[in-house]
Amino acid sequence: MTVPSSASSDRRLQLLNAYEAKTDLLLSALALVYLTTYSGQMIICRPDENWYAWLTLFGYFLWLLFVADLAFRIVLSSDRCERSTAMESCRRSAGPLRARRS
Repeated sequence: MTVPSSASSDRRLQLLNAYEAKTDLLLSALALVYLTTYSGQMIICRPDENWYAWLTLFGYFLWLLFVADLAFRIVLSSDRCERSTAMESCRRSAGPLRARRS
């Protein structure tokens, strides 16, 4: 027996809403932690010190969490319009990463 696509779409939407409700505050807090970490690195720029390297790795880890969150949201989005909007967000957020590499 196959499940109708509207039921599947409704289930995905419920999962997405539950996921967003649970992770909204956590991701907002992690974004503030990332901004604080990055600002500290830019204000006190000592790339040769050990703490600077650890903060850089921590920043990359937070970026990976944000990318995983966005990928999960793209997978759960049921509407093609929502997916294309999310993919556009991914494409636009790649710009700062390219600038940071240099």
